[in-house]
Amino acid sequence: RLLEADIRSGGGARCNRLRFGEDFTVRMLWEQKSDISNLSYAIRVSDSCDRLVFAVNTINSSLKTDRRGIHEIRCRVSPNVLVPGEYRVSIGAYLRPHTTLHVIDPCMKLIVLDTSYLPDHTFNIVGKPLVALRPSWDMKTA
Repeated sequence: RLLEADIRSGGGARCNRLRFGEDFTVRMLWEQKSDISNLSYAIRVSDSCDRLVFAVNTINSSLKTDRRGIHEIRCRVSPNVLVPGEYRVSIGAYLRPHTTLHVIDPCMKLIVLDTSYLPDHTFNIVGKPLVALRPSWDMKTA
């Protein structure tokens, strides 16, 4: 059972608005009333057009989610690749491979502002990409 969930800025403050490029963490507090094998937690982020931007889960992570108790699960998104806009964050708990235990869709709203978090990383892309990668460039001249 989900007790609470929130989004935290790179500095750790609760928020629903981030500057473009700012790292963030999705924090979930789950109460698990019994030992459960093959339990995983998941996060899905969709844009305002209902397109899935990304999804992550705890499968193959080092988290030990099989014991009962209250568990604070945190997922850090670094670097934040979301372009300025509005997003819906959905979270859930699943018994793998295909059983849904608890899903909240949508659970939270997140707004990425057109204000840059880092001075050298402004949003300057033409068009409407789903994500904004921060690649490393290299060049060799012969």
